[in-house]
Amino acid sequence: MSYPAYDGRIDFHKWLDRRIDYAYHMQNRLLEQLEKQLEEPPKHACERELKITESQLRFERKLKLYGIELWYPYRVKHEKIIPEALSDWDIESDANYWELDENVYVSSPSSLKICAGDGQHWFSLCKASGTTNLPQGKIITYGRFTASDDKCDLGVFFRNQESVGAVTKDNTYVVYIQFGGADYGGPITGILFVNGGVAEDKTYLIGYTFSEKTWYHFQFVWWEEYLLFARVYIEESGEWKQHGKTLQFHKVRWSDSSINRCGIYFFGRQDTGGRIYNIDDTEIWGP
Repeated sequence: MSYPAYDGRIDFHKWLDRRIDYAYHMQNRLLEQLEKQLEEPPKHACERELKITESQLRFERKLKLYGIELWYPYRVKHEKIIPEALSDWDIESDANYWELDENVYVSSPSSLKICAGDGQHWFSLCKASGTTNLPQGKIITYGRFTASDDKCDLGVFFRNQESVGAVTKDNTYVVYIQFGGADYGGPITGILFVNGGVAEDKTYLIGYTFSEKTWYHFQFVWWEEYLLFARVYIEESGEWKQHGKTLQFHKVRWSDSSINRCGIYFFGRQDTGGRIYNIDDTEIWGP
């Protein structure tokens, strides 16, 4: 099943149903891939990684789609669509600007555009119904950069302890991938921020060649089973390919908190002026 592009020639609500079917199709593909990895392990498979895959498969089977943010310029009424771009997110940013882009998108008519330079950030936490307490879950999103030397860190917040109405990079987990051109892309990092400091962090130096003006489909999943695990996937030809090793957090925080928010983490790394990055079709999943 390929992505159901919307061109205005079919009923919009029928297209929304197809888009949601596509999300579940890609989730089922991941389940099939995890099952196959366990049934036919690679020759040099690490036993511990296989145990983690077993744990992830048990978790993934419990997931449901909470909502898709299509980054549209108007309100969308559908039970599986986050209804209103930007207003359904708490946002904190020092980027040059951010706006909805009606020229570049995955799903017509718009995507989120961020213009940022080195050290400028765009942080968001979703506040749509059902998304503010997900100690385990996943975010799937498309990302795009414009020029061959663009560089950014693109990822997710999870188990963020900030109340609805604000955003913080403290008391939260962050997982991101280095996204961009000029040999920057690839490495993944996981960080636990607690009380103004870094309580745990790890980076895996994995190479990946990204191309400018190309949409990439990312998946960030986190779950707990004696440790807190996170994995990063990139879609390639309709298959989810795990990127790098599994991130394992030994300091497990906020499992029973009544607030466990999630959202988009973006941090600019290009030191020349404002560069253009786009995000689209952001899915939030949870048990």
